[in-house]
Amino acid sequence: MLSNHGILGTNGLLDSDIKTFSESRITLNTIKNVYFIVVARIIRCEASSNYTSIIQLGERNILVSHTLKDIEKALKNPMFLRIHRSHLININFIKYYDKLESVIIMHDNSKIPVSTRRKIIIRNLLKLMPTP
Repeated sequence: MLSNHGILGTNGLLDSDIKTFSESRITLNTIKNVYFIVVARIIRCEASSNYTSIIQLGERNILVSHTLKDIEKALKNPMFLRIHRSHLININFIKYYDKLESVIIMHDNSKIPVSTRRKIIIRNLLKLMPTP
């Protein structure tokens, strides 16, 4: 499929829309702008239908017209964990895990629900993380 931006890739994204380069930045196209995002500064990504909000440390949120699955593929980074069908988090920004509410509190104080199937993975991950 052709577009004025490039050729549609096999993952459903325009090859020119999201690219990983030097494994530390991704490029995101919106209607108005092209953003060069430092991957390490992404706190989390939140899906809403076919749109995804990228929440960054010290930067404004960016809304892109791509699914969370597409963003997850573009990031290709083991620091990102899908903990819910609508949430992808950077494990470096976890503040704590609330076992009673089954939510992760992130650096930006957002409460991210953990799906039932991911609870065991989260608990095992938190056991492996170094403590200060």
